[in-house]
Amino acid sequence: WRKLFPNEGIRHAAAFHAIAEHPDAYLGWLTMNGKVFSVRERSPFKKDYPTHKLSSGKAYRKLARQWGEILAREHLRGAQALNRGKAAPFANAVCQRLEGREEQFIGVVATLAKAYADCVTQDYQVFMEHFQANDTAL
Repeated sequence: WRKLFPNEGIRHAAAFHAIAEHPDAYLGWLTMNGKVFSVRERSPFKKDYPTHKLSSGKAYRKLARQWGEILAREHLRGAQALNRGKAAPFANAVCQRLEGREEQFIGVVATLAKAYADCVTQDYQVFMEHFQANDTAL
C-alpha cells in the first residue's frame, strides 16, 4: 500500500480519478509545513446540502442510505477502472467479507465517518492557521 501511495494525497487523487466520470482537472495534493493536503476545485455553483432542514432521525437515515448507495456505485465504477472493466471481483469480495457482520460494519463506518470529520476540521484549522501566521491572503 505504502509503495503505491507514499502519502494520503496521492492515494486520494488516484482513487478520485478511478471513481469519477469526469475528474477535476485541479485534483491533486500539496505538502505544506510537512503535512499533506488533498486539493480539488469546489464548484462555485455547488451548494451544500441543507441538512439543517432535516428534522428527524428517519430523514437523516434516508439521506445516509441514499449517499451510501451513491458511494457504493462510485466504488464499483472505481473497481472497474482499476480492474480492466471488471467490478464483480471487488463487489463479491466486499459481500463475502460483510456476510453476517452487517451491524459490525455499520459501527465501523460510523466510527470512520466521525474520525474523518474530525480530521477534516483539524486540517482546515491547520490550513487557516498557516495563512494567518504568515499573514497571507487566500
